[in-house]
Amino acid sequence: MSTPAFRYALYLAPAPDSLLWRMGSAVLGYDAITGERVMQPKIGALAPETLAQLTAEPRRYGFHMTIKAPFRLADGREPESLVKAVRSVLDARSPLPLGPLRVRFRPTGEVDGFHCLEPDGISPELAALERDIVIGLDDFRAPLTREEIERRAPERLTPRQRTLLDEFGYPFVLDEFRPHFSLTGRMNADAGFLGALKSLLMPALDEASHACYRLVLFAQESSSAPFRAVLVV
Repeated sequence: MSTPAFRYALYLAPAPDSLLWRMGSAVLGYDAITGERVMQPKIGALAPETLAQLTAEPRRYGFHMTIKAPFRLADGREPESLVKAVRSVLDARSPLPLGPLRVRFRPTGEVDGFHCLEPDGISPELAALERDIVIGLDDFRAPLTREEIERRAPERLTPRQRTLLDEFGYPFVLDEFRPHFSLTGRMNADAGFLGALKSLLMPALDEASHACYRLVLFAQESSSAPFRAVLVV
């Protein structure tokens, strides 16, 4: 951790030896703990190359729930200080339960959206963790560049989301927090694929309903590299 990475992120993730981690990583085709590609399962009638294409975007980030979105370290900040600050926030916290998760197609446009796992709601403990990380660690985050702002498509955001983007570098935080684990990138709604995905993940979701999740520090070594877990807190 002595050499700064290109970007960092703070994610909530299940235990690396859990069925949910293994299955979620398999759907994406990448294990962010080992840093290795993994074979993707057959899901419905989708061709393997089509599934690989539809999961290309979330694959870069690994299986996770975003708590603090990817950021570059601010000038004068070191990785060791970031790790110390994360540990201090969590000293009095235990791993979080999320309760039951459901597979959902979340619309982002008139016909397209993405598939994800999401909890039934946001518990007070999850909301407090997200708030403490987003606000309490924001001085580690370098300001967004113009290019980074444009990638968030600010013209599609609500006024409140644009304010949060300007203040915290990500539009979906605090009162706009939308916790989920992405399983695909943007695609058209497909009832057959959704049903097959639910069937595939059912055993993992049965286990996950009683599981707890830990905060994990991820790092991206270069702009073209995938994110990889570097510290499980």
